[in-house]
Amino acid sequence: MLPFLDLYIIKIPMYSLWAVAGLILAGLIFCIRVHKAGYDENDTIIFLLILGGGMIVGGKILYGIVNIKYLPDFFKAESLKDYMAACNNMFGGLVFYGGLMGAALGGLLFLWIKRNKVPRDFYLDNSAMFAPLFHAFARVGCFFAGCCYGVESSFGFAVPDSVTPITPELGHVSRFPVQLLEAACNIGIALLIYFLMKKGIMRGKLVYVYLGCYSVVRFCDEFLRGDEIRGFVGPLSTSQFISILIAAFVLFMLFVYPRIKKAILSKRASKMQNPPAAQ
Repeated sequence: MLPFLDLYIIKIPMYSLWAVAGLILAGLIFCIRVHKAGYDENDTIIFLLILGGGMIVGGKILYGIVNIKYLPDFFKAESLKDYMAACNNMFGGLVFYGGLMGAALGGLLFLWIKRNKVPRDFYLDNSAMFAPLFHAFARVGCFFAGCCYGVESSFGFAVPDSVTPITPELGHVSRFPVQLLEAACNIGIALLIYFLMKKGIMRGKLVYVYLGCYSVVRFCDEFLRGDEIRGFVGPLSTSQFISILIAAFVLFMLFVYPRIKKAILSKRASKMQNPPAAQ
């Protein structure tokens, strides 16, 4: 683990470095696909900026909710330094699901505003590949930073002295590299989405494929997480609880909603063909 890249003049946080690299690579692939399809790259850049902004805001908000226990620190603060410390404790990190929801809200709002100018299904399908590709890089950043760490395990990595002052709860025990496992799973999901796009399978619905696959991955790998900062809803972690909700949403949108929509359209067509007789 290497929390910072020391260039002597400046120390660069490894998490930020990997996250930015992931954003650039995923965004570049997104723009290349838009260019090849003949759509407006300017709209794409705005869309990606909105996704990034929504991700940061949403991730911070959910992190604050998970760490609501630090809220009283704001009322106890007596100086600017105390307020800054309280802010760092409550909003000093990001929760991926919060970022995902923030990005989704921002992206859907953009697509609604630009509904007559932007190919909605094309953007959603490519977002389904953009998200896991970026997330894979971010999880590697987590591994280097020493956050989101795994349970104690004979198979894993021990934390060096350079990391323990930053994350003292890690100790000097071997821990399962759950961050790298999730990164590999995200790469697998991105490749699956790319394959389905190339084959023209489930066009316009690939975002549900991504959400369904990731919700299963996240629910399972939470059992291998060793950090306590995740928050809990009963016996489940916050992310496991959200994973269940997302999986239920995906099943509804793929199997229930189409039937409801078909029934409504059929009923409307029937009324148009057989209008009620005049009284």
